[in-house]
Amino acid sequence: MFCPLPTYKPDHGVLHPGPVFRPVLKTVLARACACAVGVLVVDALLHPHSAAAQPAAEATAASPSISMPAPVQTRDLAARFQPFPPEARQALLKTFPGGRGDASHLADSFEGDWYVHEGDLIVDSGFRNNLNLVVRGNLIVRGVLSDLDDSSSLVVTGDVLAHHILSRQLLVVLGSLRCSGLVHADYNDWSFEVWGPVFESRAYIITDRSTMHPDDPKVEYLYNADSATGKGTAEKVLHESLVRWQDEEGDQYRREMQKGKVQWLDEEGTPLETAAAKKLKITGSLPAGIEEIAAVCDTGRSPFITPVLKHQDWRLDPTTDAGVVADHAAAKDVSERTAAAGHSRLPQEWVVRLAADPAHEVRRVVVHHPELPAKEAAALAADQEASVRQQVAASRHAAALLEGLVADPETSVRRACASHPALTDDQRRRLLHDPEKRVRLRAVRYLPVTAAWVKELRNAKEEELVAWAVQHEGDEVVSSDPSVAMNAGDWKKDLADERPAVRVAALGKAPRGELFPYLQEQQPQFAKDPSADVRRALAMASRDAATLELLSKDADEYVRRFALDNLSVAPAVLVQEARRLAAAPADSWNTSSEKYLEHSSNVHDLLEHPRLPEEAVRIIAKVYPRLWRMEPRRNMPLDVILERAVIDSADVELAPGFEKWKQAAAKPGSDIGPVLAAFLETESDYLKSCARMHAQTPVKALLKHARSLEGDKYSLEEVAKNPRLALDSPEAEELRQYLLKLPEGAADRALSGNPDLPAQVLKELAKRGADDANLTLWQAHGVVIKD
Repeated sequence: MFCPLPTYKPDHGVLHPGPVFRPVLKTVLARACACAVGVLVVDALLHPHSAAAQPAAEATAASPSISMPAPVQTRDLAARFQPFPPEARQALLKTFPGGRGDASHLADSFEGDWYVHEGDLIVDSGFRNNLNLVVRGNLIVRGVLSDLDDSSSLVVTGDVLAHHILSRQLLVVLGSLRCSGLVHADYNDWSFEVWGPVFESRAYIITDRSTMHPDDPKVEYLYNADSATGKGTAEKVLHESLVRWQDEEGDQYRREMQKGKVQWLDEEGTPLETAAAKKLKITGSLPAGIEEIAAVCDTGRSPFITPVLKHQDWRLDPTTDAGVVADHAAAKDVSERTAAAGHSRLPQEWVVRLAADPAHEVRRVVVHHPELPAKEAAALAADQEASVRQQVAASRHAAALLEGLVADPETSVRRACASHPALTDDQRRRLLHDPEKRVRLRAVRYLPVTAAWVKELRNAKEEELVAWAVQHEGDEVVSSDPSVAMNAGDWKKDLADERPAVRVAALGKAPRGELFPYLQEQQPQFAKDPSADVRRALAMASRDAATLELLSKDADEYVRRFALDNLSVAPAVLVQEARRLAAAPADSWNTSSEKYLEHSSNVHDLLEHPRLPEEAVRIIAKVYPRLWRMEPRRNMPLDVILERAVIDSADVELAPGFEKWKQAAAKPGSDIGPVLAAFLETESDYLKSCARMHAQTPVKALLKHARSLEGDKYSLEEVAKNPRLALDSPEAEELRQYLLKLPEGAADRALSGNPDLPAQVLKELAKRGADDANLTLWQAHGVVIKD
C-alpha cells in the first residue's frame, strides 16, 4: 500500500527507485517503481526483507559442460551507456516494424531511468540485466542472458544471440533471436517480444507469460503452460532432473533412476513410498521451474539429454578457431567485422588492424578487446569519433589515458571517466566540478566515501555535491576514517536549506522515529515546499486531515497518491476520490484504451485503503466493468458482495440461504454477522474472502475458520486484515495470537497493514521487521519506535 520515501542518490539528477512490493498487475508494479524513489528514509520506519532463496537443482547433464567466465551485470558495464531521455524513447517506438510500437508492452513501460548502448554490445560471458537498457544494435552473449533478479527492461533494436535466455522482465527484440540452447519466458507482469523474422532455439518454454514471436519458431521443443499445443516432450529433450511429471490432479512429481529402477519423488524431492508410487496416474510431462533451469545453465552444464547436433554459430562459440574469426575480421560486411572485433579468439594482429578500421562501429567494439596494445588504445583515445573515445574511457585500457580523457571536450567521454576506479583525487575533483551536471552526478555517485571528501564537498557550491556530503555525513564508514574527525550533521537545519537536493538528502539523515513527528509538527511549512519529494514525505507523515486533503489535490501525482493512501485521511476525501474516478470518461474503463492502465491502477489503490467508506465502495461498484469482477475488499457492503459473487459464479444463487442473505442486505443497519459466518461455510471462494475481511464477521467464526486454513497463506492474510482483530475479547486475542504465531510469519505482512490492530501488537510486528508495521503504527496511532 505504501511506497518508500525519497532519498538522494545522485547519478542523473533524478531519484533512484528503492524496493517495493510487487503486485500481480504489471501496471501497478510500474507505478510503484515510479513512486518508490528511495530507501534511506524508509529505513527509519519500514524494514525491507530479502526474498527467500530459491532451491537450486543438482543436475548433471549427459552432454559436456561449457567453461564460462563469471557473468557480468548490466551495472558492471554502466560506463559504456548514456542516459536515454523520454523523447528518444518515443522515437524508438516509431521504429517498430509496421509502425506498431503502440502494440508493444514497451509503450506502457517507459518509466524510471533508461540507458542506451550505441552499437553492438558483445559480452564474452553470461549477462544479467538489472537496468532499463536499449541496445541500438545487436546483442551477443556468450553465456546466459537473464533478468531474473531485478525489475528491468531490455530492448535490442538488432538481433540477439545467446547460449540460453532466461527472462522474467520486459524483453523486446526488434530483430531476430538465435539461441543455441533454450529460451524460458516466465512470469506474467512483463511481455517477451521478438519482432524480427527468425526465432531459433533448441527449446522454448513459456510459463504464464505474454509472448509475441514469429508464427513458426524453429525449435525442437515448445512448451506453453497456457496452451494445449506444443512441440515435443520434456523427457525427450531435457535432463531427467529438469523434468516434472503431472498426475490427473495436477500435482507434480520427479522421477529418477536408482540402481536400474524408477524412483518417484514428490515436488520437494522426497521419495514416495512404493504403494503411493503405484497409485500414480501420470498424464504428462512438463519442464522444471525457471530457477532450477537457471541453476543448471549458469554453471555451464547443459540442460539437455544430448549435445546440440548442428554446428554452433561462430559468434557464440568461445572455442571458434582463430582462423575462422580472422576470416570474418577481413569481411566486407561491417557487422561481421564488428562481431569479430568482440571475439576473444581474434588474433592480436587483427586486433591491431581493426583498431584502425574505417568503420567506427568496429573501432567502438575492439576498444574492449583484452589483446588491444597500449599504442592502439592511446590512438583510439584520440579518435575523431566521440563514441569511440567514450568506450575507451569505459574500458580496461583507460587507466593510463585518464588524464587526457577527463579533459575531453565531449560530455559523454568525461561522464564515462567518472566511474573509473583508477581516477586520482585530482582527476575526480575536476570531474566533480565539471561544467556539465550529468558528469558531476556520475562522479559523485562513484566517489569513495571518506570523511575527507565529505568535509570538502560540504562546502562546495554545486547543489548535488553538498547533497552527497549531507547523505554521508556522520555515517560509520565515514567516521571510521582516522585522518578527519566527523560528526553527524544537523538534519533539521539541512531540511530547511534552500537547495532542493540538500533537503531531500536531509530526509535520509533523520534518526529513526524522529522524522515523521518533525514533519507533522512543521507541516504548514512543508506542505508548500517546492520539492515534490519533501511533500511526498509529508503526505506519508501527516496525521492532520486538513493537510492531507490539501495534499490530495497536489500537482504531483505521487504526493496525491501518498496522501490518499494515508490512514489518517478523512473519509470524505476518499469518497470524493471515488466520485472522481467514477466520473472518468467511459474509455478510461476500456481495457484497450491508453487511459485504462493508469485509471485501473488508481481504482485498485483506492479500493486497497483499509478505511475506505462503504459509500466509496458503492460508487466504484456502480461503474466497475462487468467484464472484470471486483475483487473482494475489506469494506464491501453486503448487497455489493452478493451482486459481485453472482458475477463471479452464477451458482451462488443456488445456495440454500441466498434469499435470506438478500433480505438481510436489503435492511440497512441489520445484524449481518450470521450471514457472514454462513459465507465461511459456503463453496464460494468469493463469499469466503469477503467474510474473512468484513468488520461484522463474528470473531468466533473467524477463529474457527482460521484454524481450518493451515498452510493457506493467502486466505490467512485475508483474515489478518479484519477489523475485528481490534476487539478486546478473549476470542479476538486468541485469533491475534494464532496469526502472530503462524510459521515463518505467514500473516505478518497483512497484519502490519491493519490499522485496527492494537498499538502493542503493531510494536511487536515492527520489532520482528514486519513490512509496514512502523508506518501503520504512526499513521493509525501516532506512535513511533525510537532508537
